[in-house]
Formats: sequence, structure tokens, C-alpha cells
Amino acid sequence: MVAASVHEASAALPTIGYDNADLARQAMQHLLELGHTNVTLVHGPSSQNDRTCFWIQGAESVSGLRSPRKIETKLSVGGGGVAARYALS
Repeated sequence: MVAASVHEASAALPTIGYDNADLARQAMQHLLELGHTNVTLVHGPSSQNDRTCFWIQGAESVSGLRSPRKIETKLSVGGGGVAARYALS
């Protein structure tokens, strides 16, 4: 058995995935290096989704950025549209 879509080095089972927190840190660091300090995170529901929680934690861990505004939405085209309109307002 292999757990997919998540990387957890200490898991009892082998895992195939990526480190969501590190990926978010790298993305935020890149934005900071481009001169952006005010970032909005649009994400799906965080309750019962460890990957989303890791993503948020990683994004918030980069020093030099303001605390990112977070918009939680449904994982759907409609949810993305609503979040994009809110983020741009």
C-alpha cells in the first residue's frame, strides 16, 4: 500500500507526493523576491484537509510578507470565480 498526494517522511506507509508547506514557502519567497509583500491565498476548505493546512502554514512562514489574506472557497469553478472577484475587490 502506498499513500498518494501527500508526502510524509515519518508515515508508516510509503508516500508519494510533495511537501505542501515547502512548496508554499518557495512560492511566497519567489513573490517576495519579485517585490510583492501583500498576497492573498485562495484555497479550498481547510477543515479535514491537511494539505491545505500545510500550504497555509508554509505561506505564512515567510518573513517579510504581510500576513496573507486568506479566502476559503469551494473547490469548483463557481467557488473560484467568487473568490477571484472578492480577492480583486
